[in-house]
Amino acid sequence: MGAENSSSWWGEEELESFYPELAKDPRVVAALEEDFPGAAAEILARLASGEALDDSELGAHDTIHNLVRNESEQVTDLDGMGDEAFNIFILQFGPVYWVQAPEFDNIGYFGSLKDAISAAEANYEGNISDFDEDEEEGEEEEEEDEDPEDPAGNPKP
Repeated sequence: MGAENSSSWWGEEELESFYPELAKDPRVVAALEEDFPGAAAEILARLASGEALDDSELGAHDTIHNLVRNESEQVTDLDGMGDEAFNIFILQFGPVYWVQAPEFDNIGYFGSLKDAISAAEANYEGNISDFDEDEEEGEEEEEEDEDPEDPAGNPKP
């Protein structure tokens, strides 16, 4: 998991805190070998040990950031409601989780699915709560609109 020192109450961390783990990911290795031929091994060793990169290696941050943002897989989603219904996606790349919702800023990074969901719920609480209440009201209305006959076909009083 990423660094113990979190930047918010729900466990949000800097992407750099995951570098030691990400340095072992074959997708990160391949991307750095492609973007930094001849220097990838040294960059990966620095990332794995938590060392700071040299100025000439700082582009590795962009490479890793782009991989995480573009190659993550959706783990789950939550339903949100604003002017229109929208999805709140929880995504994962290796040990890294993050939150994406259309029309909103991305949230992340997290070392667990639980922390990512907690952050999504905290950031979109009004949207999620309103949507859940609207869904429940809709279900109640559907129950009231059901056919007033019993299963045998006899009208109810």
